[in-house]
Amino acid sequence: MADSVLTYLKTRNVVADQTHPELDEYLAKNQVTVYAGFDPTGDSLHVGHLAVVIMLRRFQKYGHRPIALVGGATAMIGDPSGRDKERTLQTREQIEANANAIKEQLSRFIEFVEPGVAEAHSAFMVDNYDWTHQLDLITFLRDVGKHFRLQDMIAKESVKRRLERQEGISFTEFTYQLLQSYDFLHLFREYGCTLQIGGSDQWGNIVAGTDLIRGMTGKGAFGITGKLVTRSDGSKFGKSDDGKSNVWLDANKTSPFEFYQFWLKSTDADVMGYLRAFTDLADDELDALADSLTTEPEKRVAHHRLAHEVTSLVHGADAANDARAAAEAAFGGKMGDAAFDNAPTTEISASQIDGEFTVSDAFVLAGLVKSKGEARRKSDEGALRLNDDKVTDPNAPLSRDVFDDQGRLLLRFGKKRVHVLRCRIV
Repeated sequence: MADSVLTYLKTRNVVADQTHPELDEYLAKNQVTVYAGFDPTGDSLHVGHLAVVIMLRRFQKYGHRPIALVGGATAMIGDPSGRDKERTLQTREQIEANANAIKEQLSRFIEFVEPGVAEAHSAFMVDNYDWTHQLDLITFLRDVGKHFRLQDMIAKESVKRRLERQEGISFTEFTYQLLQSYDFLHLFREYGCTLQIGGSDQWGNIVAGTDLIRGMTGKGAFGITGKLVTRSDGSKFGKSDDGKSNVWLDANKTSPFEFYQFWLKSTDADVMGYLRAFTDLADDELDALADSLTTEPEKRVAHHRLAHEVTSLVHGADAANDARAAAEAAFGGKMGDAAFDNAPTTEISASQIDGEFTVSDAFVLAGLVKSKGEARRKSDEGALRLNDDKVTDPNAPLSRDVFDDQGRLLLRFGKKRVHVLRCRIV
C-alpha cells in the first residue's frame, strides 16, 4: 500500500491538482476528514460521478473519514460549472426526493454511520439545506460575502464561458461559489473537515473554500481535484451510444446489462485508463490485462474485466455475472433466456404487429437506429439481425413468427448492441 492515499491516487493517474505540494506527506502522517459534494438535480447519480465517488471510497480505505454532502440547498441554485446554459430550477420537494435516492446510492460505495460515532474512518452524510435554509441574508453578505472579490469570481472559467454567451449567467448561479465555499467552512467548523475533493471543473470553487476558511478562521484547509475522465478522442465520458442520455447508476434507468455493455464498448486506447481509475486491481493484474490487448485482442479480456469489476461495484456480483452471460448469449450465437432476461426491453402491442409495422420500424422503436433509412443502410451492411437471422428486407412487415413462445424477439445491431421486443401474443 502506498504511503498516502494521494500518492496512491497519483499512481492511478487520476489526480488533476492539489492546493498544497506538502499534502502527500500530510496525508501520510495524519487522518483527516474529507468531503465531496453531490447536487441532487436528478434522482440518480451517473457514471460521470463515479470518479469522485471512488476517490472518496479510497480515502476511507486509507483510514480517513469521508463526508458525502448532498446539496439540497445548492441544487436549488444550480452550479454553472461545465454548463452552457442555466438549469431549470426544481422545487424543494423534487430535490428532497432526489437527495434521498442519491443517499441510498452512495451507501453502496461507502460505509456510513451517523455523525458522532467514534470510528475515525466511518463516513456520514449531510445535507447543506440543513444549515443554509435559515441563513440571514444580511449577515451572510456581511460575514461571508466580504471575503470574495468580484474580479476573482468573474475570472473563474465557468463564469467567463457563460458571460461570453448570449444567455449570460444569472445572479442566482453566480452566487453558487459562495454557497459551496460556505459549505466547506461549515464542515470545517462542525466536523474538523480540512479537505475537499471534486472533479477538475470544481477547482475554482474548492480554492475559494480554502481561501474563505483561511480568511475567517486563520487556519488552513486543502483541496484535491480528480482528472476529468474523457474518451481517447476527447469526447465526453459517461454518455450512452446516442450521445444524449447519461449512463445511470440506477438499475431502473440503465439496466445492469446496458451498464455492462457501456464499459465493454470501451476502446483499446481507453480501457487501461478506466481500469486504473475505476477499479483497485493490483499493478501485476493491470500489467497482465495490458499485455492481453496485444497477445489476444480478440478475447477482449481487459474490456470484460473492466465491465465486470465496475458492474459488480455498482450493481453487485450477481448482476455482473448475469450481464456477462446475457452478452455471451446475445453475441455468441447461442440464444437463451440470459439474452432476453438482461437486455434492455421495449413492450409492443399485438395490434402494432398486425398493422403496417416493419422490421425497420422495430429497430427504430428499440433505439438501435435513428431512422428507417439508417435501418436500410445497416441492413445492406449485414449489421442487423432478428434473433440469429440477418435482416435482408428491412421493409418487410414484422411477423408474429419471429417472436418466441413467450412473445420475445431479440434485435441485434453489430456485435455490441441488443434490444428485446416483448409482445403479448394471444
